[in-house]
Amino acid sequence: MTPPSETGAPFRLEGSQFQQLILRCQQDCTVDDVASAHVLGIQVGEQAIQGRFRAGDTIAIPVRYLPLVELPATIRLRSASGCVDEDASLVVKSADAAEQLVGPGEVRVEQFDFNQGMLRGFAVNRVNGLHNPVMFLRINGVFTRQVAVDRPRLLDDGGCSFSFAAQLYLSDFSSNGFQAELHALGQEAPVASFQYLRDRGDSLARQVLELEAKLAQVQQMASLQVATLSADFRQQLGAQQQRIDAFIDYASCLLFDQVASDALAGADAAALEPDPAMRQKINSFRTLIASATPEAGIAAASSPGGGAQPPRALKVGARSSRLNFGWYDAEGDAQGEFRWMGQSGMVLNPAPNRVLREVTIELRHLFKASKPMLRLFLDTREMEAVVLPGSAPNVSRITIAVPPEDLPREGFQTLRIDSFIAGRPADEEEGGNDQRLLSLAVSEVVFTYANGEDVVQTVAD
Repeated sequence: MTPPSETGAPFRLEGSQFQQLILRCQQDCTVDDVASAHVLGIQVGEQAIQGRFRAGDTIAIPVRYLPLVELPATIRLRSASGCVDEDASLVVKSADAAEQLVGPGEVRVEQFDFNQGMLRGFAVNRVNGLHNPVMFLRINGVFTRQVAVDRPRLLDDGGCSFSFAAQLYLSDFSSNGFQAELHALGQEAPVASFQYLRDRGDSLARQVLELEAKLAQVQQMASLQVATLSADFRQQLGAQQQRIDAFIDYASCLLFDQVASDALAGADAAALEPDPAMRQKINSFRTLIASATPEAGIAAASSPGGGAQPPRALKVGARSSRLNFGWYDAEGDAQGEFRWMGQSGMVLNPAPNRVLREVTIELRHLFKASKPMLRLFLDTREMEAVVLPGSAPNVSRITIAVPPEDLPREGFQTLRIDSFIAGRPADEEEGGNDQRLLSLAVSEVVFTYANGEDVVQTVAD
């Protein structure tokens, strides 16, 4: 190797990429050495450096895993012949920074059993020992439940291990048993599953258990639909009562106006005009009557801005009544308004008779999770979604794209959102007395249709 010059070692740590530490050459040199990366003396990466290099060239040291150490943790470089600057280091300040470097890792369940009314297990993550595991159960294909995870422990060969447990209740058991799927945040497929059957060798019992799970899903969906119909009925009843009140005011104005006109009428009497308050009541009544007619509704939907085409996209805000089931009251901060959802929530399609092309959900907050874990339905049909980081102040953006060949002519009535992860702030440290079951907070939902004028209109209600 070319001896280091007075300027120091030829290679210096410049930064990091996914599973790589980037070194940059500071001077022309010939090197035959081995560089390695260490965290508290534990080697996490190694790379042979051989050949002739020019100033500005870069090489990478692969980093495939991180051990469980106290944060902040420092990654230091070593080399046999001094080809790297050992004074430079990379500080991992948080678990999120560790995930950016090596990824979340892969949770592998090594033990999972049922004991004394609880599902208990033991799992390892050999890639990222600094990852904070978040796990949940999906019971009988319908209900989700948070899993308690113990503090991870360091493995001798890298990564970490941890135990976990989840409580089961009598309501989770059917006449044939129950089934549970264990999920870990960041992994799409279940990491483990458990079935408890009265007769393990009877395939018919398994089929009956699966059928009961599907029936439970249908019952849950039916309950949500009934709640939606009830909310619609209350909304329509309120609008009808408003029209009746307006009719009474209008009829009273006409009656009193006629009485006053008859009392003051004379041969040379001037025509009486209603006062401003009476005129306002008359105009309000006529507006309500006009909005109640089908022709007026169609005209308002087709030309909200005076044009011939309806808007291509309709935006449902946080205070809209179309967030009609499973939502708490709207809240606000310096960045705008948002609305927390419980375990499930439903959003009414503003134009159910139009062909839907895409739905975009802007998420402002997530409870106890860094990434959303959801199931999304258009009416009863489950849809695939794309989850991307959102633009500030939203943390995530979820897009549901309906393939053109699958577009139904009748459109969709409701968007249903089911969250796998939910919790109560009161159960957390310094969570206060908030007993609400929270999963995610939505700032807006945008429905994009197959045709119309290329504008986005905010739904009024």
